[in-house]
Amino acid sequence: MERVKVINLQIEDYYGNALDNLYFDEPIEVDPNEINLRVDGFSYVEKELEEGGYLIRVQFEHESLNGLEEMDVIHNQFMEFIIEGAEGFLSEEGEISEQLVACLEMLV
Repeated sequence: MERVKVINLQIEDYYGNALDNLYFDEPIEVDPNEINLRVDGFSYVEKELEEGGYLIRVQFEHESLNGLEEMDVIHNQFMEFIIEGAEGFLSEEGEISEQLVACLEMLV
């Protein structure tokens, strides 16, 4: 397991098109490979070093979500992953959550 400081989480659709970037005021420390285990339907693609930390890219493994219930589950899984990486405190939690919902809605 390799934990890295992440400043940007890029979410991509099935075809590799970026849907949104979630930027963190303070880097979160995560093992990018945990995405594969903890967030249904998403997989870790790669990381790129940027000033102040890493950008990690994650990709949805299907063409679309199967409705709002699945979207809610995935949203909660992502938020748990992010908040744990922020050691329980994420100053921009509401903003990140809203961005994530908007991004996931594009997959429904």
